[in-house]
Amino acid sequence: MTAAVPSWRTPLNADPLGCTANGGNSFAAGAGPEDRWYASHVADPASKLEAKALKLPPEERARLAERLISSLDQESDADSEELWIREADRRLEELESGAVAAISAERVMEKVRSALR
Repeated sequence: MTAAVPSWRTPLNADPLGCTANGGNSFAAGAGPEDRWYASHVADPASKLEAKALKLPPEERARLAERLISSLDQESDADSEELWIREADRRLEELESGAVAAISAERVMEKVRSALR
């Protein structure tokens, strides 16, 4: 007796890595049913997660959004902090070498005020 194949398993004729169907592009126009199955079940977990998140109550969606954005800020803060340190060092070197002249805060504010008039 042959055991039934669970519906969640990849069809026998599917190419789960997209290596042969449509020249290796499983998302190409005219993709076969196996490619559409792969795309809908495996290739886009973010879309499924997004759909679930949109069903959450507003307060929970807001909390989730805040946590996701915060996780991005943490990654970019480390990079941007390093870049700002390099920029500050470069500017200090320019001042100390005499390549640029310092402008007083009072003079900068005068320029800003006259530009705004």
